[in-house]
Amino acid sequence: FKDGDKDGVEYSVDSGFIDLLTLDQDRNFVVVELKLGKGRNKALGQLLYYMGWIDANFARAKPCRGMIIAKDIPEELVLAAKRVPGVSLFKYNLSVSVEKVA
Repeated sequence: FKDGDKDGVEYSVDSGFIDLLTLDQDRNFVVVELKLGKGRNKALGQLLYYMGWIDANFARAKPCRGMIIAKDIPEELVLAAKRVPGVSLFKYNLSVSVEKVA
């Protein structure tokens, strides 16, 4: 997402920064909250605030969607997120290799 001279990476809102603010293929907003390790329950509250802020400040026909992406998603977060339409959870896997440079 691009808003004048601001882009969607660490997009500034009234009380914080959205990690990634993107548009899907239908040009609807998607708020992405990235967590380095374990996604915690408070991440859901943070995501919902950001989603609400976007809906209130960028009136669109459809409410925005939200994603939490973390290395580990605990069952408590899965259970809580099931109650919230438009929120998806994803786990990431990293693989790193090194090779000698001659």
